[in-house]
Amino acid sequence: MQTNEGDVVIAEKGSSLRLVDIPGHNRIRSKFLEQYKKTAKALVFVVDSASIQKDIRDIAEFLFDVLTDPVLYDRSLPVLVACNKSDLALAKKASVVKEKLEKEM
Repeated sequence: MQTNEGDVVIAEKGSSLRLVDIPGHNRIRSKFLEQYKKTAKALVFVVDSASIQKDIRDIAEFLFDVLTDPVLYDRSLPVLVACNKSDLALAKKASVVKEKLEKEM
């Protein structure tokens, strides 16, 4: 597994932004996070809202690790927790995902 990377050009500002999608597999995600955390400008933590129930402990633990990581914490990076797959029938609403994550942490 590897990261997915791409550049987004912001025409109005004449600048670009590099986006890096780190794989979520628990055996490799920490390795990739280590590689990018010193240069990241922001963090988007994506949660699968259709399978949150079965993976809640793992998701909450990794989110907690990210939020309390000394390098990321000291840099005061903005963090967005986003729910994907919300169009699926079994998906939980964002408010439910938030509640479950807070309770688990």
